[in-house]
Amino acid sequence: ARVSLPPDRYQGGQSRMQFYHQLLDDLQARPAVLSAGVVNLVPMSGNTSDWSIAAEGYTPPDPDVPDFIQYRITSSDYFKALGIPLISGRYFERRDALEDRPVTILSQSLVRKYWGEEEAVGRRIKPGGLNSSSDWLTVVGVVGDVYHAGARRGPIPIWYRPLNRSWGSMTLVLRGSGEPNQAVKTLSDALHRLDPEVPLHQPRLMTEMVAGTLSQERFNTSLLAAFSVLALILAAVGIYGVISYSVGRRTHEIGIRMAVGAPRQRILLQVLREGGLLVGAGLLLGLIAAVPLTRFMESLLFGVGNKDPFTFLVIAAVLLAVGLAACLGPARRATRVNPIVALRNE
Repeated sequence: ARVSLPPDRYQGGQSRMQFYHQLLDDLQARPAVLSAGVVNLVPMSGNTSDWSIAAEGYTPPDPDVPDFIQYRITSSDYFKALGIPLISGRYFERRDALEDRPVTILSQSLVRKYWGEEEAVGRRIKPGGLNSSSDWLTVVGVVGDVYHAGARRGPIPIWYRPLNRSWGSMTLVLRGSGEPNQAVKTLSDALHRLDPEVPLHQPRLMTEMVAGTLSQERFNTSLLAAFSVLALILAAVGIYGVISYSVGRRTHEIGIRMAVGAPRQRILLQVLREGGLLVGAGLLLGLIAAVPLTRFMESLLFGVGNKDPFTFLVIAAVLLAVGLAACLGPARRATRVNPIVALRNE
């Protein structure tokens, strides 16, 4: 939820920082709150903020081109509230903000960009570039990457500063143990208790924000899934029709087999085997065609490759089961053929 402080009553950075720290202390003291933090821009909000930086020991490809990297101002428990894992080092502490320490936390992708797989804790970056008057910031922690712009664009490099010079407008992030409505009430109560004139804007669940960034992909995937189910039904009906026609044409043959002593189980297995061969041949051709065609679905896939073997195995098993189920009806009808009636009709 967004919080905007009135500029006429919160003019300096110190008063704003004190307000947010008091608000977080109130929230953390409530039993239903597991963790709470603030950030200038929450992930998947559609907003960005970057700043050029220089890294100690890193030579950019073009020294004349500033390296602009996304940055965030956060409280100490912001990472815990959003579930951003700590890779190495430590999270921010309250005294980092109160004492205005020149420290920073980097995302894992930013560390890889500057120093590869080397240890980043203890290294330094400089906001504004090497020639700026800004102080060097010491890296005290490395955290996991965040899909700030949505799953389609992937994680982006980010560097973080502690809440020592907060803006007038920040986003509250709360992880609670109760219902979402109760969490909103908790935020509103804490804010009203601290300053009744400060409103709470647009409280939303993070799951809703994630779903919003994936709405187009979800629609395309749902549409594709609907056509896939329709194709599966048509395939099952087609297999059923072909096997039924084959059994009808072979009624005389089946009657003779049963008249000379062929057991019904053998007739059943024979029809299923013939149908299984057709299904298997179609499945093999489908898998061969699917491998090169899956590249067109890469934009709809997240967290799984377009050639994931487990997915191919599961889908193949489902198709095989549906095909054999379609063969089962005609196969059972074949076992009920009366040899006398079949020979008399012939």
